Amino acid sequence: MLTAPHETLVRPTPACSRRPIVVMGSPRSGTTLLTTMMHAHPRIAMPPETRWVQGVYRRRDEFGDLNDPANRRKVAAFIMRKGTRFRELKIDPGRTTRRIVSAAPTLGSVTAAVFEEFAASRNKERWGDKRPSYTMWVDRLLAMWPEMQVIYMVRDPRACVASILRSPWFSGGFDEAVTAWARGEIEMRKFARRAVPGQYYKLRYEDLVADPGTELKQLCAFLGEHFDDAMLRHQDAAEDIVPNWETYHDRTRQDIDPSRVHGWTRDLTAEQIGLIELVCALPMHRHGYQRSRLGRRPPLGMISDYERTFRRLSKEYRDNQRQDARKRERENRPLAMVSQS
Repeated sequence: MLTAPHETLVRPTPACSRRPIVVMGSPRSGTTLLTTMMHAHPRIAMPPETRWVQGVYRRRDEFGDLNDPANRRKVAAFIMRKGTRFRELKIDPGRTTRRIVSAAPTLGSVTAAVFEEFAASRNKERWGDKRPSYTMWVDRLLAMWPEMQVIYMVRDPRACVASILRSPWFSGGFDEAVTAWARGEIEMRKFARRAVPGQYYKLRYEDLVADPGTELKQLCAFLGEHFDDAMLRHQDAAEDIVPNWETYHDRTRQDIDPSRVHGWTRDLTAEQIGLIELVCALPMHRHGYQRSRLGRRPPLGMISDYERTFRRLSKEYRDNQRQDARKRERENRPLAMVSQS
């Protein structure tokens, strides 16, 4: 396998920074493993994947003017309502509500208050968040958390697709799985081009599992943090932030097994490998992933099916982006978190 240079804009972040850290990447790209390693750091608190940030953003009109403390309390109630994954943070609802109500009256500050409480509950100074689908949400997250540092986790698309198709939560098919990797890659490539130094860092899963010490030291340098050996003992952190019911993340509680990076060679058909290597050829080359000799030229019908799926999902994304842009133009209230750097 080729080695690819980090596609990273590095300017050392000031020591003791409190900038938010946001991890994203294709589903099954290793974002959970990385967050357990980061959570093991004595200054960084990375929460479980609670999935409420996007819901709060979409429904922000329903909360009204956040200058009114009662409306900030509405946000707290929405985040903690029955059926959400707030409980997996294992933090006190009353303390969290009070922190939200006392936050600055912006959506960024109110959402950050939950993560600040999570970090405080672990006696840590800095917080982050993680969700694979954030690759499609970078602009909206920046609107709320303009000082955030983005970590883009990259993994061989063949491995990601094979793992997605095995996942119990995935209801789509092969074409949707490939599109998830390809669409996220397109958006992150756009962001990388316009990111300022210190804002964006790319990390390959294969490099992380092959030499975690070196990769985590480089990541800490980007974040402005001192590397700590505790990051190499991520299993305890996984016990804290990976829910037991997420059995598909059980390996985060185990020692790293670099031999698993080629598991896709057993799980995908020759035609599936061939299609991925065809439609993802450029980004694969850019990230240092070689074509295999296992792929077979996919039938034209298979290519057409994928292209239809890619066009449909891309249109849905663009339509959603346009609608949100129009909505933000009409809004007359700030979104950005008040700086804590």
